Amino acid sequence: MEGEGVAQVLLERVRKTYASGIEAVANVDLRIEDGEFFALLGPSGSGKSTLLRMIAGLETLDEGTIAIAGRDVSLLAPRERDVAMVFQNPPLLPHLSVFENIAFSMRARKQVGNSVRLAVQDIAERLSISMLLKRRPQTLSGGQKQRVALGRAIVRKPSVFLLDEPLSSLDESLRAEVRSLLIQTHQRTGATMIYVTHDQREALGMGDRVGVMDQGRLVQSGSPRDVYERPSTRFVGGFVGDPAMRMIPAMFETAQGRTSLRLLGTPEISSTLMLDSRLAKIVDRFSGRTVELGLRPEHVRIASSNSPRDPQFAWLGIEARLVRSEYLGHESIATLRLASYELYARLLTDFSVKPHGSYEIGLDFSRASWFATDSGMALRDETL
Repeated sequence: MEGEGVAQVLLERVRKTYASGIEAVANVDLRIEDGEFFALLGPSGSGKSTLLRMIAGLETLDEGTIAIAGRDVSLLAPRERDVAMVFQNPPLLPHLSVFENIAFSMRARKQVGNSVRLAVQDIAERLSISMLLKRRPQTLSGGQKQRVALGRAIVRKPSVFLLDEPLSSLDESLRAEVRSLLIQTHQRTGATMIYVTHDQREALGMGDRVGVMDQGRLVQSGSPRDVYERPSTRFVGGFVGDPAMRMIPAMFETAQGRTSLRLLGTPEISSTLMLDSRLAKIVDRFSGRTVELGLRPEHVRIASSNSPRDPQFAWLGIEARLVRSEYLGHESIATLRLASYELYARLLTDFSVKPHGSYEIGLDFSRASWFATDSGMALRDETL
């Protein structure tokens, strides 16, 4: 089973508009490499499932082309595309046993005898469902049904696996179980997998690359680290991450060779900036104009009496009030009120805070994100 059915998927200028006038998919260009686990992430209505169904052939294209393994499949029926799709609620055949559900595609290809039995038994063993082969789907749990659906997809040995939110109807323990199973399956088969989800933790944790969709558009595609640390838009920064990136309107001011950042609000808060090459280019273009500062919890530090202030952080010289602290085991997330702003700070578990106490905070401007106020696009030195 290893290494079979691997294929590149190439989408060029793909568009889909429904009769209602809603543009579900808007001019998407995307290249998914052989054997890649690609996670397609976005909120409900962003177009991610529609795009997946277009790759499967379940939705028609208005414009553009889709190629699999170098072959244009844009006008081909689903059965001619050599793909296997796993749905959120797997449509298993209720009158057939688990064995026959898994074997269904092999029967359809006129395969009989030992080849079918051995293939089904091998896959059932890999998926830990050998004891279920004689049972009917209605007697199975949600996690067991997803294993059967995955087995039915694997036995086809497709070029591409398409997975449409297969975990969203499962409880948390089953989600973790099936998530691990999918990763193992990808590692064993080396197959190309396209995984649609609205859960950013799943996308970042499972994908070799992550594509983020917003209102029918693919707004960013990159490694999980790149999408998290270098969001291309304000939307990506706010959607990816738990807790989400906090946005603060700010303005660069330069006077007498000194550059400072003023956080807009009441009271006004200003901090001197240490300019690296990235910030210098941004400041040069946007000095005197409003921008948005995007801060993740690791970009905010609370001053500790037990340790010196980290020089990487710009210490504001004023205090923020602790609103609450959420203990997560390996860390805590503190919510802080700074003037009219609410910020998150990531704390190690050995850092204790007093309820409703006040603390001086520092901000890491070197790793923070910066966005244009009007367009929401990230300000990056390579694009300025």
